[in-house]
Amino acid sequence: ILHVALLLGGFFVLYKFLLEKETFFALHRWLLLGSIVLAFGLPFLEIPQTWSVWQTESITEDSILGLLPSAIDGATSGEHIHVETTVENTNSPLVTETETESTPSIWASLNWMTVLFGIYWIGVAIFGINFLIQLGTLLQKIIRLPSLKDEGYRIVELNKDEPPYSFMNCVFINPEKYDWDTYNQIIEHEKIHIQQAHSVDMLLAELLVVFQWFNPAAWQYRTLIENNLEFLTDQSMLRQGAQPKEYQLNLLKVSVPQYPIGLAMNYNQSFLKKRISMMNVKKSSVRSSWKYLLLLPVLGLSIVCLNAVQANAQEESTTEQVPVEDSIVETETTAIPEREAAPTPTPAPEAKAKVKAKMGKTEKWKSGTIITGEGAKEQFLGNLSGRWYGEREGDELCFRMEDGDGMRNYGWSFTRCFLANEFTNSGTTKLVREAGTLDLNELMQGDEGMGKFTFTPNEDFKSYLSRQYGYSSLGDKYMFHLFIANINKDYLQFLKRQGYDEVSKSKLQELAIHGLDKPYLERQLATLKAKGIEKPSLRKLIELRIHGVSDEYIAEMGSVGFKDLSVQQLIEGRIHGVDPDYVKEIRSLGYTDLSFRDFVEFRIHGVHQEQAEALKKAGFSDLSAQKIKEAAIHGVNADYIEEMGSVGFTDLSLNDLVKGRIHGVRTDYVKEIRALGYTDLSFNDFVDFSIHGVRTEVVESLRKIGFRDLSASKIKSAAIHGVSASYIKGIREAGYDLKDIQDLIDFRIHGVSVDFIASLEEMGYNNVSAHDIKSAAIHGVRASFISDIRDLGFNNLTLDQAAQLRIHGVSPEYIKRKQAKGFTDLDLDDYIQLKILGK
Repeated sequence: ILHVALLLGGFFVLYKFLLEKETFFALHRWLLLGSIVLAFGLPFLEIPQTWSVWQTESITEDSILGLLPSAIDGATSGEHIHVETTVENTNSPLVTETETESTPSIWASLNWMTVLFGIYWIGVAIFGINFLIQLGTLLQKIIRLPSLKDEGYRIVELNKDEPPYSFMNCVFINPEKYDWDTYNQIIEHEKIHIQQAHSVDMLLAELLVVFQWFNPAAWQYRTLIENNLEFLTDQSMLRQGAQPKEYQLNLLKVSVPQYPIGLAMNYNQSFLKKRISMMNVKKSSVRSSWKYLLLLPVLGLSIVCLNAVQANAQEESTTEQVPVEDSIVETETTAIPEREAAPTPTPAPEAKAKVKAKMGKTEKWKSGTIITGEGAKEQFLGNLSGRWYGEREGDELCFRMEDGDGMRNYGWSFTRCFLANEFTNSGTTKLVREAGTLDLNELMQGDEGMGKFTFTPNEDFKSYLSRQYGYSSLGDKYMFHLFIANINKDYLQFLKRQGYDEVSKSKLQELAIHGLDKPYLERQLATLKAKGIEKPSLRKLIELRIHGVSDEYIAEMGSVGFKDLSVQQLIEGRIHGVDPDYVKEIRSLGYTDLSFRDFVEFRIHGVHQEQAEALKKAGFSDLSAQKIKEAAIHGVNADYIEEMGSVGFTDLSLNDLVKGRIHGVRTDYVKEIRALGYTDLSFNDFVDFSIHGVRTEVVESLRKIGFRDLSASKIKSAAIHGVSASYIKGIREAGYDLKDIQDLIDFRIHGVSVDFIASLEEMGYNNVSAHDIKSAAIHGVRASFISDIRDLGFNNLTLDQAAQLRIHGVSPEYIKRKQAKGFTDLDLDDYIQLKILGK
């Protein structure tokens, strides 16, 4: 289920940011539907062992501790950090062993996986019922409401104030709400939905939401499918000859944006502005097709990262149930023969090199690491014991503790320093804290040592936590967290004195894992209190720790004037690297009145001294903070300014530079257009050319078919209106060998397409002049209109007559009403006169 959710999320992000603005709507339809099929099908695919990225990959120190900068840098004996333990498996993704949260009292005995599955299926049931209710409502309307047959379609007449929509072969519309022309266009629109079986897409989208109801990407996916179907239908309407301006006005007439998306195809959607924009946008070039190829590596990456590995018949494997301790899961393990425990060596001079190697001493060795091995066999650790390697560092004893099979095939390790005076020696080196006891069975030999360790939790402290705080089912690993952070009764009383009366079991574990021991909390709370921040939530304290907001950082920000920052502002500043040096750097540029939020935004968008100096050198002095930020956002820097100067644009305004950067005007593009002969273009001309997709291949294709001396304005107009070489060839093949590009632009503007010409030819209008065909398109003379007029007995209808009927609003419905009132012997001109006279 989660695998499907991840794949859907990946497909959604890829489509949203790379493909949504392209105009290949038919391709997008199959891409969206295919992505759903792949998302539900790929998780069942098992791959060979050698394909999986998890075969040899190891968890590194930075992957675990990367979010704990304050814990890594400067950890002391009073500031402990816990590192989660992991094991590596060649046959499955890496397993992470961690404590799971549980709540006190009776809830601790629940099987939370069962609860989660229960919640999931309850959600499926709720959304499934909603799906069936939608279907039932539509069927009820089809059965109960009056309807009429229109060839293979059923038009169901609504009697309420509802928007028009379609489902399967039914169009639902309230005929009283619209004039005849608008009504006809709505019917044509919905017929396209029906012809192309768009209801199937919406059924699949609804089922997707039913089974992925918890996944925001599924809901967004349904919207993407709905939107693309509307774009596809709009495109089909225009290809059939619908007048763009008239069609868009009709969309505005019937727009009811408040209605939600459902199973039915809805004519009126809240994204009307976007639909109109997509109708007017230039068609995507074939050059954009590279974006679709990105799907292949994404699919491949998901398969090697997420898919299960095929079972290896050559290995004997067993499935064993690991004892449940703090929700360790069942894992498939490869049996490893038991062997006798090796005697623990006593360090001697010849062993020092081995100790040094085991310690892995580097500048960061104290911060902890994870050990895994290539070709590892999965082996879940069942206790807290293993080997230690240590050395003395001043008044501290620093240890690397690890568990494994001695061959680095599996295991975990961490490194921690403790005050030497905390240990007692009585045959073993022992560290006793309220949470438990750490036994090292060998003494340090001078400044170094090695041996075995065992951690034993304190059952009395367990009982105390259960009795006083309701923490039940505490596993050994949970107690080990508390031990490392030295969480004891005094610590808990300290939290209570600070006003934290109810600390959950899981929250206490988080405090321990992230190293919020008592000395750290005392310092942090005192610093925050001095700033006027009383009792921040434990969640915020943990976030401060995770993101490295130390009392030193708080003091530093106070030293540059930010003494009243909230906890959230401190976190944002630390995340984005707003430090005193950066504040001073920006202020040295003259921006002395910026708020802290301004500094954060400057940092996010990469505003720095070099950029400001480059802009100043280019003549942009005294820029406002907003302007310099805008320049940084869009990449207007010294390189771009110099680049534009190299092709002659030395006096551009900052707005021009931003506009050029946004629309991709680079030196290569300028040289490309100039090579075509357009050497006198202004910078804004290049921007317009780039916006409308004027490229070498566009100009050359027009020149090849005879338009050799097109001006820059004509080229741009042709690009804006989509007059491409393929469009011109189609019009010429239809019998209109137009030599003036403006005539072709007019054809395109007024919706004269190959399909429109063919539809009129099917009605018997052959060899129509260019003027008459354009007039017919301008006035909305469509094949359906001509057919409706002929059905009334006017078989000799000319295109000019049809245009006059449209101009004066004489519709088939109008003629029917007049005939019903006795006007049966009139010709078409008579009906036009009646309409003009308002009768």
